[in-house]
Amino acid sequence: MAENFCMRLFRENNNYSKETVAKVLQMTEEQYEDLESGNTFLKFEIAQKLDSLYKNDTPYCYIFGLQNELLETQKKVFDLLKNQEADKTPCMPDEVEASHDNPDFNNDGSEVDAIQGNSACLDEQDGEPILLLDLVTQDPTLVIMTIFKKWGIDSIHDGLWNWLEAAICNNNSTCELEDTRLQVMTLYKNLLQLVGALYLLNEKSKSQENADNNLPVGLLDEQINQADAVIENFFKEYNLKRFRYLIREWLDAGISSDTGHYEKGYQRSHLLWLAEHLQCLVEAAFHLYS
Repeated sequence: MAENFCMRLFRENNNYSKETVAKVLQMTEEQYEDLESGNTFLKFEIAQKLDSLYKNDTPYCYIFGLQNELLETQKKVFDLLKNQEADKTPCMPDEVEASHDNPDFNNDGSEVDAIQGNSACLDEQDGEPILLLDLVTQDPTLVIMTIFKKWGIDSIHDGLWNWLEAAICNNNSTCELEDTRLQVMTLYKNLLQLVGALYLLNEKSKSQENADNNLPVGLLDEQINQADAVIENFFKEYNLKRFRYLIREWLDAGISSDTGHYEKGYQRSHLLWLAEHLQCLVEAAFHLYS
């Protein structure tokens, strides 16, 4: 990995020695040197301490730490999914790979067909659309399966990061407040873990459905237990009321930002769709596992 020049820059500008910063972070000088040189990942908890030490108005170290968490979480998910490989079958289903880059828009920005022509609609009943959000209590498993058919896990990761970046750069929203900004950042990190856990369990369910065809289940019991623990911990931290409040604050800050990835109408539409599906995913998981 490349040197973490931000850490070195902040340290030198504040005339701190490596030993001094290491003591603040409660680690050895050698461990700090590994962080600054890029030999080890900067965890977001450590990054938060650095921003506090350097009194950064914008939490640059924290943002960088979250990026590292994203990369590490993504790597762990892919490593776990490799256990599903059999006879060199790709660990990700074809439909997930096909949707990786941008699941609902063509390169020219035009919309591709969503589920039954409506991103929130599964089908119609008596002339009325059946919305995913309406099904989170009735059939949460179907909701989760439907969302992962439409989104690849790396597409969700990319979308979440773009959304976070736009929100925390918006100084005309509630994310301007440090407490709200940190709550949104923490939600981002926890959502990464939750989405990864739900994706693994969804893949496990699909493998079990194919068991009659002598296809391997793939995931180990230990990995499934880890995923269950992630889901349990998420809902210990967030009830639905708090989650809905934070995701709405985050959405408002992201979509109203003058910077970031949402300058065009179709980009804002994409963000709305992502937020809607994430809410469906979380609420379905709440009813399925809580």
